[in-house]
Amino acid sequence: MIIKKVPFSEEYRNQITNVGEEAKMELELMEMWANEEYVHSFGKNINMTYTHEDIPDGLTHTLKLSEKDKETVRQAILSDVQEILTALTKEDIEELMRAKIREFEKFNPKNENAKKGLDRLKEFYTPNYSNCFNIIQNEILFSQISAYDYYRIDNLEVINLIEQKVTEWYEMPSDSKDGKKTLKELPRVKRAPTPEKYILPTYKLVDTLFSGEFPIGIEKAINMASEKDNRKGKTAYTLMMLNFDELGDGIKISRELSIYDQQVWNSCVNLILNGYKIITPSQIYKWMGYESTMGKTEKNRIMESINTIIRARVFIDNENERKLYNYPEISINTPLLAAKVVTAKSGKNEVTAIEIIEIPDLFTVAEERGQITTIPFEVLEESAIDKSESNLQLLTYLTRRIIQMKHDSNTSKKILLQAVYKKCEIDTRLKRHRLPEKLTKVLDRYTKIKWINGYELTDNEIIIKLPKKN
Repeated sequence: MIIKKVPFSEEYRNQITNVGEEAKMELELMEMWANEEYVHSFGKNINMTYTHEDIPDGLTHTLKLSEKDKETVRQAILSDVQEILTALTKEDIEELMRAKIREFEKFNPKNENAKKGLDRLKEFYTPNYSNCFNIIQNEILFSQISAYDYYRIDNLEVINLIEQKVTEWYEMPSDSKDGKKTLKELPRVKRAPTPEKYILPTYKLVDTLFSGEFPIGIEKAINMASEKDNRKGKTAYTLMMLNFDELGDGIKISRELSIYDQQVWNSCVNLILNGYKIITPSQIYKWMGYESTMGKTEKNRIMESINTIIRARVFIDNENERKLYNYPEISINTPLLAAKVVTAKSGKNEVTAIEIIEIPDLFTVAEERGQITTIPFEVLEESAIDKSESNLQLLTYLTRRIIQMKHDSNTSKKILLQAVYKKCEIDTRLKRHRLPEKLTKVLDRYTKIKWINGYELTDNEIIIKLPKKN
């Protein structure tokens, strides 16, 4: 691990005098990211890296990096990149490629789905200029330089350094030999206006995976039996396991997938379904339903989520469920999102983008089961309540329940407040006191856009009134 201590200027340090203990903690966090001991300590949780731009609002207005300090940080990161690249050899890269393929072959069942996955993997890890470049940029450097700091520097500066290294080993593709200091003619980002309709999986495994509680590296049996069969005591288990690809140096992502990650994933799925393969964090943000301009904090949060999702692998085996319902076989070990971070061209600017390679297998399985639905995009657009993590739980739960009511006439149109408390972790008196106001704002909006026909809110339950079907 090659990380240096960054010396912030005395002028910056002197700002601490009148701002108290919280600001002192901020400065400590800002310097920690560059400390080798700290980097090793957060190795078990890659998401615990912070910079001055990621401190809560209030503190960021108290202390600001001077231009001199920003340049110091930039030069330190670039120096680290250079040292890492100097130590790399062609043999290191090619052995990493072979190891990735061996690992896939060892832990995957021998069936048609696995064969397709292996073919894709071999294509991605064939030793050549482009593949080598992508591995260095998205796997090796990302594991060695903390995520937030890696994206704070000019991507083209890093690209130039990687180009110099990779051209020592492989010939640059002909479309790159144009005298420009870029990897190749950069892929273009297309305009992606938000759609009128939005597709959502209603597959139980998807919601379970993104619940924020699904463990990592532990095979769990999910009961997929219908409510009717459940009442009869029948079970139909499907096995599912979540793992993450290593980032190098033994570092693995080690957090559960959240509802926010699910929103990012849904946004990516809808973008590729609409034909957009090269997408930006800003487009993902808009397709999540946000109408405001994306700031640095949200961009970092989306990129952190993307880098988590593209390293996630999902194993699913439905042998027990298949026997009960005579369903087709599902036996997959697949990326949650087959994608990579790239540099693309948007107008006259080079931007960080995500290249989606294909529609996720998990979505394809949901589609084959008929467990997807379409909702008006207006339902997702910025609601009367902010989209904090706890509010996302509430919005997601209400959306799911109303979708169930619309698709199954036998589903009760009542939602017990006790169920809302439990599902949305509303576990304090203050949260329960605030809930009716939040529900009123959300359901008033759903009524306004004519997704529902009204509602009644009592002390114990919500009664949803649906529009009559034509």
